[in-house]
Formats: sequence, C-alpha cells, structure tokens
Amino acid sequence: MEHLTFEQLSSDANGFDEAVLRSPGIDHFCSSSMWILPASEHLMAPGQPWIRRSNGSYVALACTDSSAGTRVLHPLEAMWALGSPLVGAYPHELAELLISSLAADGSWDAVVLTGIAEDSTLWKTLVPALGRRYVLTRGPVTRRYVADLSGGEQAFLAKRSPGFRKNLRKAERRARQLELSFEVADDGALEDVDASFERLLAIERRSWKGRRGVGIDTEPMSTFYRAMNRRLVERGARRLVFATIDGNDAAFIFGGVLGNTYRGLQFSFDDAYTEHSLGNLCQLAEIRRLSDDGVLVYDLGTELTYKKRWGERVFATSCLIVHSS
Repeated sequence: MEHLTFEQLSSDANGFDEAVLRSPGIDHFCSSSMWILPASEHLMAPGQPWIRRSNGSYVALACTDSSAGTRVLHPLEAMWALGSPLVGAYPHELAELLISSLAADGSWDAVVLTGIAEDSTLWKTLVPALGRRYVLTRGPVTRRYVADLSGGEQAFLAKRSPGFRKNLRKAERRARQLELSFEVADDGALEDVDASFERLLAIERRSWKGRRGVGIDTEPMSTFYRAMNRRLVERGARRLVFATIDGNDAAFIFGGVLGNTYRGLQFSFDDAYTEHSLGNLCQLAEIRRLSDDGVLVYDLGTELTYKKRWGERVFATSCLIVHSS
C-alpha cells in the first residue's frame, strides 16, 4: 500500500482516471482527477491528504479537523457529494484497502463516503464489511439527470415530448433569421486556455446568473472552473462551443468528456437574447456533435427541474458516514 500526496495523485492522474473508468456504480466524471483535484484546491477547506493506492485501487480522501475537535476523512470534493473517493475495478479489494487503511490509522473520528450507487457491488460489499467494525449512518442521496445518446440525435428527440420538440423547431427557425452561428473551441494551445475561459466569463457576466451574482464569474467558482478548464484542455477532454450573433458572443456551452460520457458543466446566454432560447439551442448543438462523435451518455448534473426535459433517467448515489465509535 502506498500513501500519496495531492501532488503525487495529480502526477498519476491518467492512471487514477483509468481506475475511475473501471469502477462500476459511481459517477465517473465527478470522481475523476479533472473534478476532484480542482475542487480540493479551490472549494474545500484546507486539509491533509489521506490517499492510498494499491494494485490499481485508490482511496482518495482528505483529513480535516472540524470545529467540534473531531478528525473527519472526507472526499476531495464534498460540496455536492457527487464523486466516489473509492475507485478501482474490484469492489472487494477496494473495501479491504479502505478497512485496512482505517485500522492502521486510529486517529480519525468519522469518514464520509459519497458518490456510490446503492445497487452497486461496491455499496453491497462496503456496508456489511464496515458495519461489522464501525457504527454507520446514512447521508443524503444525490441525484443527476442523464440522457441516452446511443441512438443519435433523432433517437434522443424521440424521447422528448411533442411540445418540447415543437419549441426547439421554432427556436431554430428564429435562429436562422438571426444568423446564429456556433463556434467550436474545444482545443487550443495551452497559452490560450485562460483567454477562452475569460471569453466564457464575459458572457456569464451578462447572463441572468451573472447579473444576480450567482454565476461562475464569482469566487470560488471562477477559480474552480478555471482550474478544471485547464485540466480538460490538457487531456483533450474539453467541449466548449460559443454561439455568436452578428459576430458578437451571445451564449456558450461548456463540458467535458470522460470515456463514453459527456458531463455538462455550465451554459449561459447574454440576457439581451432571452427571447431566443439560446440555452436550448446550445444544448441541441452539443447533442448533435456528441452523437456524431459516438458519445453515448449526457450527464446533465445535479437534479434540477429544467433538466428533466432533457434527461430521461435519474442516476442516484448515496452517502455513508462511518463513525469510529
């Protein structure tokens, strides 16, 4: 068993993410290095690494002293409880790695484990194994809307309501009159990465979210997404499209691909174009090119009402809290 620092985990990002993709029953993108390392650095309270690696399995936690004086081990991203800190192809080996690591370090008071589906082998292995040694309590369930892209654009649209499809057609007709165009900006030299992100933020500031002070142009979200943007470009995983009208930036859609899944991260549009359904048009444009690229799954992220129109399935993961006594 090896103990890793945050820097060593970052250096092993490719190996770690390969293990993520081999892990059943978890949210792959939000368990990956592209999500958890920026979150650990920019969203979470400062903590010490508590990362273990053995035979291609990983336990990726951080240790923080709470205000109550207890030592808590938690995922590197615990704000939304999306990712799993346990990754690897073999659930029984993962459970053994976690339990042996906990037994070797008697200084912790509680462990928070997130991002694991209850119908997975990992959950069904962990709960009884941990329950024989420790006190367990349940945390919240986190739900995401997911869309199936395996049949391409037409199969995706066939799963949407007639009213939804009609509104999209009307929006496309209006867009043609506006001479709306889409600019793909996935790739680019690393020195241009921040410039494209600043361009994205300029649109965000003109959106309803930016005007209300709840957009990703505010801290700490701006720094978190900027760091993730860099990692995505380095890995060739960024998906970024700008919508322009008369040569002016009007909207964007931003996400990342891991394996066969696209994870939507953010989209926004200039408030001056509210009547033109630019958010929906950006989504549709992205779905078309993802289908062309053979991406099979669109993860829309944490459950929100509007996402139900785009995703026909809910993927739920649970939180387990382990108490030392």
